[in-house]
Amino acid sequence: MDTLDSLDDAYENATPASDLSLPPGWYRIKVFSAELSQSSNAKPFLKLEFVILDGDHTGEIINRYFWLSPAAIPFSKRDLASLGFGDSRPSEIAARANFDDLAFIWGRVGSRTYGGRTFSELQAFSKEDPTQQKGAAQKA
Repeated sequence: MDTLDSLDDAYENATPASDLSLPPGWYRIKVFSAELSQSSNAKPFLKLEFVILDGDHTGEIINRYFWLSPAAIPFSKRDLASLGFGDSRPSEIAARANFDDLAFIWGRVGSRTYGGRTFSELQAFSKEDPTQQKGAAQKA
């Protein structure tokens, strides 16, 4: 009973999170967990959680869902390979104990509106720092 009481107290004293927790932009991120699950209407997905590695939002978490329907698998497979998972199956990714062997990547956060609410969404990945200008002429 004490656990439920303390849970109720913590819930009552908590400030609700805003829908858009991360401003749009590029963040240096790293995978730290994976879960294989399905939506309420039985559509399978792999959920990856990423931690932001630096800046004002260091330590914050953002998720990305890789849908595993027949139509979505080619896109999920492409994106998972770009993250360093190669040909690993979703069940193998979800069963991993850690992701220390994966390098950090850059993730672009944008926003998406669903059901009248706006959410932060991890929309793209890059191995190169997209915030640096490429091809700029150097002065001698």
